[in-house]
Amino acid sequence: MPDDVELHIEFKKIGMQYSHSARSSSYGKQDINTENLSEPSNLQHSDVSDSVRTSNTEASPTDYATTDFVPDQSHQRILFIGDSMLEGLSLRLNDYATQDNNYLMTVIWYASGTRHWGGTDSLSMLITRYKPTYIFISCGGNELHSRNVEGLKPYIQNIVTTIGEIPFVWIGPPNWREDTGINDAIREIVGEKRYFDSRQLDLQRKGDHIHPTDAAAAYWMDSIARWVSSDKNAHPIQMTYPTSKAKKRNLRVFKHATNL
Repeated sequence: MPDDVELHIEFKKIGMQYSHSARSSSYGKQDINTENLSEPSNLQHSDVSDSVRTSNTEASPTDYATTDFVPDQSHQRILFIGDSMLEGLSLRLNDYATQDNNYLMTVIWYASGTRHWGGTDSLSMLITRYKPTYIFISCGGNELHSRNVEGLKPYIQNIVTTIGEIPFVWIGPPNWREDTGINDAIREIVGEKRYFDSRQLDLQRKGDHIHPTDAAAAYWMDSIARWVSSDKNAHPIQMTYPTSKAKKRNLRVFKHATNL
């Protein structure tokens, strides 16, 4: 089986259609399950390359025992959507999901923003298909320097409306420069207790000076996990500090977003 598996997905926008060719990348030390829309029962496996995913700055298990608060311990079907920041984040989130016996489906849409997730039927399609009980979103980094943040608010609201009653958390972009308002716009619409503000974290970056290193992304997700499982989150769920690395990951990739 080749490392890259190509998927063909059609998304609809009001009054028009466009399609993307989606190709799964090879990264992280996990086998990847990619699912074909036309053959939902046909799971294809491919090997992925090694990557350093440990850090001496990762949270320790004792960091999770700070209060007597008990989050929801029921098993979850988690859908994780967003932009390229999911490359590192989903590796670590998958460790958490495996530890707690939860199902995780990661969908990366490269170069996407709130306009793509809120301006097409992609999210509703994924919700219908995977029937998540919990949704993680990491989106906004590609709109960090938008000159029209007010114009993005309807798309953010549409994402929230599409999600409906499903509990969700929105992970804010890890600013590498001061943004023009996207963080505040998202937090205003989704609410303080459904928004993790990543600007508070000092993360090491890859060579592009934008994406966190794999170790920094793991630390980032550890910080998110503590918040998600605390009463600071509107719908806290159990996120047990992983004692081992997951070996499999359910992943779909939309290759590259177009201008809408």
